[in-house]
Amino acid sequence: MQEMASSVTFKTDSGKFQVTRDGIISAMREFDLRFRPREEESGTLYAVQEDGKRYPPKRILELTTGAPRNKFYGGEPANRVFRRLGFEVLRVAKNYRGWKTAKEIAAEKIRLKLPVPVVTKLVEELFRRNWVHMHEDYSKLEDSEYPGVYVLAYRNEDLRAKRVRESQVYYVGMSHAGVRKRIKQFIMGLEDGGHHSGAKKFCFKEAHETPYLSLPNKKTFFCSSISIPCISLKRNRSPLDLQKMGIVAQLECYVLARIKEKTRQEPWLNTK
Repeated sequence: MQEMASSVTFKTDSGKFQVTRDGIISAMREFDLRFRPREEESGTLYAVQEDGKRYPPKRILELTTGAPRNKFYGGEPANRVFRRLGFEVLRVAKNYRGWKTAKEIAAEKIRLKLPVPVVTKLVEELFRRNWVHMHEDYSKLEDSEYPGVYVLAYRNEDLRAKRVRESQVYYVGMSHAGVRKRIKQFIMGLEDGGHHSGAKKFCFKEAHETPYLSLPNKKTFFCSSISIPCISLKRNRSPLDLQKMGIVAQLECYVLARIKEKTRQEPWLNTK
């Protein structure tokens, strides 16, 4: 096994750069906060995986070095830098739900055949799950490429790794296109007031048209979700898939009902 290097020399048409693991981590954080909602999380054939999230190798090297992507090669020359610095590089292919490894695609075929779940059990499972930082970690939400229901919190306190509580929920949303896609739209909407009705309400009623990342005293958004693996594309979905999509729509109302039962009101952003 190759020993992890402290730094790696990376040659581009713009010159040579000394790339470190800390520099890569910093670029990944910048990608999470500024670019993930708008850009792919993988390259054409490869993705770098770190802390449960995936990143496009050439884009991360561009952010790390400042060298434009058209000034260096992807593939093995770029992947070698990440491997030498201790990162995992995955071979991926794109299907209708995004970029996956061959192993993940095989497992997906099995999961899509699972029976229709019971909605009340899904509600219980959601409230056993933990919050994650929305801007940094929404891509880590389990099965979030599939249809499902998501909840958001907007708090000053750090809720990361804490269990979801009804009183903390600021918004409940549902997506048949995929939870991850919908949260990405919410994040974009926080900046420009578009893309997502809930984000538009926040932008105009709470932020007074100031982009979220520019708010001087902003709180932090956290998210959690529960999804049902199924195919939602009209030309591909089966009767089983349609039944599961029906459960997703039902689940949103059940989650709202549980919150209102516990708190005597619906989440703020759902009612404004």
